[in-house]
Amino acid sequence: MRSLQDASVPFAARREAAKQILALDLRDESEFWRDPSPSPPPNPLLKKFANPSVAEAILLAMDAELIAFDARAPDAGKPDEFARDRIELEYVKALRELNDPRVAAGISERAVRAPSLLSRVRFAALAEDLGESQPLIDLANDLRGQRLTISSGKAGPLELEGVVWALENSDAREGELAMAAILDPKHPFHSLVAARVRQNRLADDFSFTSEGLPDAQFEFADFKKMGHSQCWFAHPGCLPILRQELDNEKATIVKITIEGNTVYQRACNAKGCRFTMRSIPSLLSDPGERRSKVVQRRCDVAAERLSTLVLGLPEYHPLRKDADERLAVYRSFMDQFKGKFRRLTTEERIRFGNSPRPQFIPEIPALTRGATAEDVANGLAIFHLVGKGRPVDLNLPLLAKRRDGLQPLIVLQAERTPNGELIYGAISQSEILQLPADAVAPYGE
Repeated sequence: MRSLQDASVPFAARREAAKQILALDLRDESEFWRDPSPSPPPNPLLKKFANPSVAEAILLAMDAELIAFDARAPDAGKPDEFARDRIELEYVKALRELNDPRVAAGISERAVRAPSLLSRVRFAALAEDLGESQPLIDLANDLRGQRLTISSGKAGPLELEGVVWALENSDAREGELAMAAILDPKHPFHSLVAARVRQNRLADDFSFTSEGLPDAQFEFADFKKMGHSQCWFAHPGCLPILRQELDNEKATIVKITIEGNTVYQRACNAKGCRFTMRSIPSLLSDPGERRSKVVQRRCDVAAERLSTLVLGLPEYHPLRKDADERLAVYRSFMDQFKGKFRRLTTEERIRFGNSPRPQFIPEIPALTRGATAEDVANGLAIFHLVGKGRPVDLNLPLLAKRRDGLQPLIVLQAERTPNGELIYGAISQSEILQLPADAVAPYGE
């Protein structure tokens, strides 16, 4: 604490003191990471120091270092483009770890007068963590109202990614409205958002981007590489973009082969070559159902993304001999439920493996009459009984499992046949199902 307050101590040492006093581990954290626990316990340091508190001392040290950085001599040489942000980021991480709500007002003020968009996002997200949501609400409203400006060059996508990440982790309704706005093709940022959805990868995705090699990626402090960012896939608005890509049969520079017991993906361009390798997945275990090599298409990339994001779609791999038939199923499914997807609830995610990825499922409305073929075609029902079924008053969606194999299901529709048999319409990890009720067991039964 003494080193943190001593103006004679070099700034780098004061930053280190801010980390050491909290015993922080900052090795691999996203810049806008948020503690998933609903109410983390108070840090014992909150009561240990006063006038200034630890949080106040960190803020004062940060302000002093940033003022000195901004006033550096013109002949000191051009610093790293993100050097100022790195300095700020280290202090902000310490403040987040400390979790002292008494400095929320001061953090909010810094969000208002932030010199850059990244800085504004950083302080707005921290303020919300400390109980003050207004800076993030203002940010969301500015994004929705097309009042935000992002930088040109490689900083622009990073700035927008920071905004999206913070809003996706916000509890404010304004964040959801802003996300819906930028995913609207009429928004000026939509083309950039669409590009990021097409080019970015999911965290456990071993494939390259749709263009072959990962696009221009760069590190920013502890920010994870943009090619692995999840925020672009956290809202169902990403699905229409991926649906459009299902029609794009343009070849990438990626070649996929099976050699022995390994699947290789190789890509070469003017900058060089790289490859990934993994064991043969179960989907390709039968040699009679697979090809030995294929050139990846952009529709293949989109299908693989969708197979992990959306429940009810069959597994996909471009080496499958029936890949084109599966693509047709994907197109039909996405068109059938166009505009009707929702996020899985926390409980649903847990039952389906608690994946860190967002996953989506069609949202089926409760009908007051028997479903028809037209309802099924329009994504309003899973099945129909030629309009002769009778809806059953159940609390849907119902989280359940198949009695034969304990496969998790989400029941979205329930109707009785004219002879009284109860039929469920359900979705599993990779299928849309019409099942008799006695084949299904609700969880807890």
